[in-house]
Amino acid sequence: MKLFIYPRVNKLTSKQVNERREALQVGASLSSAHQLVYSFTCLLVYLFTACEIDNYEPPTGGLYGQIVDAETGDPVPQPLPSEGGLRLRFYEADRENAIEQHFYAQADGSYKNTHLFNGPVRLVLEQRNFFPIDTVELNIQGQTKKDIEVIPYARIKVKSLQADGNLITAGFTIERSKNRSYERLHLSQYLLLWHASPYIDRQTVNFSGQISTGFPDEPDALNRLHDVALDLSDDTNRKLLKEKANIISGNGNIIYIRLCLITYDESSDAIYANYSSTYPIKIAL
Repeated sequence: MKLFIYPRVNKLTSKQVNERREALQVGASLSSAHQLVYSFTCLLVYLFTACEIDNYEPPTGGLYGQIVDAETGDPVPQPLPSEGGLRLRFYEADRENAIEQHFYAQADGSYKNTHLFNGPVRLVLEQRNFFPIDTVELNIQGQTKKDIEVIPYARIKVKSLQADGNLITAGFTIERSKNRSYERLHLSQYLLLWHASPYIDRQTVNFSGQISTGFPDEPDALNRLHDVALDLSDDTNRKLLKEKANIISGNGNIIYIRLCLITYDESSDAIYANYSSTYPIKIAL
């Protein structure tokens, strides 16, 4: 998670500005040796007064919570917290020209920033995999919890997952909201991704291997159980397994599986990735 904290800065009064200007004028009339001593003294005075003026208590507020499906109450899984992940951008609402700050949600849909100033803020969610929502306005007082309700573009739910040797099969269903229009949003493909660690997403290409399948008949995709199989003994995956063998064997022959569902927006030529949770599964090396 990237964290940016910006100190608050107060402007000097007219009196303070004039005092410092006069001090510099006095210093200019002195000899070189005296100027050096005088300049050093002025620097110390400036630093101490600046500290006194700009010394604020460290932030004691914070914001945490979950991105929640408004229709099911379930967390909405996200990409990894990176430049391609769900970005939470916020502004302090009680300050003019407030500098924006941002951080990223976790793969399980949770988010947390424990070093914020108390007070009202406006929160904008960017690079999302759900329908747009309005700016969230809230008041931070200490460590403040705020779950944010959204409607994901799609839901992918794993119903079964098993390994037979190096053949992994997964059964899953796909759901969409019955209260939203999908006129320009089309299911494009689904992917089964695997990796030696539980940190998996397609945005950062953080996976070892994958198998993907398109949707020839979109309406039918919502009304049945899908099955996908991943053969780890084929040439490509066998090579990848060999590269990660030490990590996998050190973890008890466990690898991790995550399913991803791609929605294509024809109006903007954008794609959105919805994810399942990440699951461990034991294989035969």
